[in-house]
Amino acid sequence: MALNGPILLITDLSARCDRAMDRAIALAKDNGVSLVALHVMDTPWLTRLAKPDWQRQQQDHMEQAQVRLQHDLADQAVDVELQIEKGNPVEVIEQVATAKQCSLIVSGTARDETLGRVVLGNTVERLARRVNIPLLIVRHRPHAPYTDVIVATDFSQGSAQALTTAKQLFGDASITLYHAFNELAGIYELDQPTVDEQIKTLEQQAQRFVQTTLNAQPAALSVVIEHGLITETLPARVAAQSVKVVALGTHGATGIVRMTMGSVAETLLEKLYCDVLIVPQAAA
Repeated sequence: MALNGPILLITDLSARCDRAMDRAIALAKDNGVSLVALHVMDTPWLTRLAKPDWQRQQQDHMEQAQVRLQHDLADQAVDVELQIEKGNPVEVIEQVATAKQCSLIVSGTARDETLGRVVLGNTVERLARRVNIPLLIVRHRPHAPYTDVIVATDFSQGSAQALTTAKQLFGDASITLYHAFNELAGIYELDQPTVDEQIKTLEQQAQRFVQTTLNAQPAALSVVIEHGLITETLPARVAAQSVKVVALGTHGATGIVRMTMGSVAETLLEKLYCDVLIVPQAAA
């Protein structure tokens, strides 16, 4: 069994979160774990000042949310616990995930913009920085289990844990280990022979990485090394292969996601029009 604790579904009750709900239910069934469905009410202080009856409205909202979740999750072949909470969304989500000993958080995206561009909302963006358990951000409708997974790697311990988690969670899927490089020893303009030589070197490193991480022969999965900016090459690879999920590891405060939201990580999360599994590095 890949997961040893409940799955935490976070939802704002909008239609865009239905995809995350369906994926969370499917994963809970596949892994034989329960599902905790969480909706957090965050009432801005300006709203409380402007509307004397904000407490009544908040109570009405909580009752409506309870009814909505009960309706959406009725008749599912999985144990479901509903929670409607008030407070700072990120803080509440972390508290519930810890208290319930959840092994995975599943979230939808914040909103869709024109031309299919998806931008993470404030809550999910902050979770990506702070969460201490794997976070699955769902964009696609889950018509079937994941069949192809790309795991981005820099050969660090953080990306090793991303590979291990992806293998455990999506064990029946075909996994591709992916690495992109854009410079070598301070040289920014690489000629093709240098690029080819570096690709061979990195392929060998990737094979050793797989064998060490999974204690398996490198042939157990595919390895792709590309020259270029990962913010350009990885989204192109995902689109070309119609991959439905990419796994990214983090390590400390400088991981591929935690380095700085607003630079490489934010660009990558915006450009990857697929589901994204963010795996934080566990403490040593």
